[in-house]
Amino acid sequence: WFFMFEYWKVLLAFEPILFVMFIIKLSGIQAQRFKDNFPDALNILSGALSSGQSIVHAFEYVGTQLDNEVGEEFKKMSERLLIGEDPDDVLARSASSFPYVEYFFFAATIRINLSRGGQLKDVINRINRIMFEARAI
Repeated sequence: WFFMFEYWKVLLAFEPILFVMFIIKLSGIQAQRFKDNFPDALNILSGALSSGQSIVHAFEYVGTQLDNEVGEEFKKMSERLLIGEDPDDVLARSASSFPYVEYFFFAATIRINLSRGGQLKDVINRINRIMFEARAI
């Protein structure tokens, strides 16, 4: 009976469209979760760096404090840095995990600061302030 009315052809025609809409919706949800969690990670990172922890231990601290994708990524970065991987490579690989402008900016800023030197906690504090202001708007 079902095949007599050829509903399956209509369903077959709309299935790719529904799949694309589903993927777009999922990526939007993931982007929103990132935008909700990343400022918290920056706040925790800023506090850890201000208390005198190294960047590796600060990343590890963020990873243990946040139970979400952002925390997992910080935990992975700290593990890679602890085994001796180049910080530039670790941050570049991490930036590919979160394809968002905010994270690219964060990773690029850390990479530049580590290669050129400077007060990392001040830079993180500035980024943190910018992110919270953007979140408030």
